[in-house]
Amino acid sequence: MHRVVDLSTDGLHVAIHRGFLLVSRERDEVGRVALDDVLAVIAHAHGLTWSNTVFARLADRAVPVVLCARNHAPVACVWPMEGNHLQGARLAAQAAAGRPLVKRMWRDIVAAKIRMQGAVLASVGVEAGAFEMLARRVRSGDLQMSRPRPRVGIGRR
Repeated sequence: MHRVVDLSTDGLHVAIHRGFLLVSRERDEVGRVALDDVLAVIAHAHGLTWSNTVFARLADRAVPVVLCARNHAPVACVWPMEGNHLQGARLAAQAAAGRPLVKRMWRDIVAAKIRMQGAVLASVGVEAGAFEMLARRVRSGDLQMSRPRPRVGIGRR
């Protein structure tokens, strides 16, 4: 099962131990994922510490690491040198996607995020039915997609 590891808690230490990506806080383990199950790592917490070994072992498995700024927006991506053709093909496919497909995908992503917010509230006992209603109201081409989409010419002349 492939997983995206989201490092969002401040002050974590990330290490490799016996084939696992190990996450700890003040020497207490707070999470562990088999390296072969990691699809990507997103780091947007403050004060993360990790060694070069973590990046090298993730790169061995073609796992990208996204580094985010204080505002949680991505600012850098560590791409493995080996297997980059797969990521390049994904990027090229995304850049070549037609506007209708991009609009539908945007709708699906936004609706999924809204549903997940509702699920978080429901998990702590808060009524979250309105979130499902909001998710159903998201339409392809909503205002967020009315801005012109920049064209990226990956692999084209």
